[in-house]
Amino acid sequence: MIFNDAKWHVTKVRQAWRDIAKQEAPKYAENYGFNTHADLPNRDEVGIIGREIVREWVEAKKLRAEFSGFVPQQYGDFGDLIIDGLKCDIKTRYKNRENAKFFLYGDAARVYDHHIGKPMDVYIFCGWLENVQVGVIFGWCTRNYFLNRSYAVPKGEIVRGYPVRSAYHELELARLNQIEDFSAENIAWLMQHEGAIITRET
Repeated sequence: MIFNDAKWHVTKVRQAWRDIAKQEAPKYAENYGFNTHADLPNRDEVGIIGREIVREWVEAKKLRAEFSGFVPQQYGDFGDLIIDGLKCDIKTRYKNRENAKFFLYGDAARVYDHHIGKPMDVYIFCGWLENVQVGVIFGWCTRNYFLNRSYAVPKGEIVRGYPVRSAYHELELARLNQIEDFSAENIAWLMQHEGAIITRET
């Protein structure tokens, strides 16, 4: 694999996942009326690919978790993954051949402002490098930790030479918990210890 950060989970994006994404994406666009990934060729498929990357890891670890899948908007937002009653939102960054270098050597965990208000407990951050079909889980954190530690990037601010189209918050990947430490017990502990993060002895 082209990634060598031991903190990240890296996998190959399966063709079956892409087929699922192509089938499900139109339901999201039709039901919600807007698209976070409207400027990307894969649009809603990006988030679905991220969900499948995490699903593979969860099933391999035999965690007792449930993926909510598509839920019509009128019934509320249940997140992408529920573990011990806690709602997890999976956030996926997309990169293609043109911007892959930035993806490899310096990215950040991002949540757009129109998603921050959703009542989630945990964020899980992923990436999809399409040109080589590689998927990555960068890590996770509680929503409160993200809100208290991230920095705001307002709409219109110039970032890497381009104006920001939608306001968002970002957090350095190094400040995330490792995905190997993802469990209902650790989530519950972190929610009781504001500002903490799971650490490992080296």
